[in-house]
Order: sequence, then C-alpha cells, then structure tokens
Amino acid sequence: MSGGTSIYEVASCGIPMLLLPTVDNQIKQSVAWAESGAALYLGRFGEVSGAQLGETLNFLISNPRLREEMSLAGRQLVDGRGAIRVAKHVVGLGERVG
Repeated sequence: MSGGTSIYEVASCGIPMLLLPTVDNQIKQSVAWAESGAALYLGRFGEVSGAQLGETLNFLISNPRLREEMSLAGRQLVDGRGAIRVAKHVVGLGERVG
C-alpha cells in the first residue's frame, strides 16, 4: 500500500500492511505506522525492487505471529468509528447554528 488515508480502513480491519509511499507527504505517516507495529515500511515506491518486495512479503506470509501482532496493533489504533464521530460533530454544529 501507499501511505494514504486508506491505511486507516485497512488498519480497522486488522489487515497487516506493507507500505511503499508514493509521494513525500506519505513517508512520515508510513514510518509512524511501522513504528506502531501495524505495518512494515519498505521505502518509497520506485526505490524498492521487486525482489525486496517479494522477500518482505514472503517473510510476512511465513510469520503468522507477526501478522497477528500487526493486525492487533492496527485495530488498537483505529476503531472504525471515525465517520460516526465526524457526523455527530457536524450535526452538533448544525444544531448550534440552526
């Protein structure tokens, strides 16, 4: 995956991630997700070889315990209820203005 906002959806589903940011503003976020334990940061897209990607993917596939730890880390960081919180906030703003 790149380091965009789809990371939050994937983390809430508990899916371990291999991150290859495609633009500069995704690097810091990608590194932070890796530091959290929910992802593995490979480096910027285009700077990582197919062989490196394959090796990392095989490493992840062959380590079920690591996948479970990454899954748990992602679910602990993202509860999947952000849209509901935003909607409630917007409704609250409308009621105050209204």
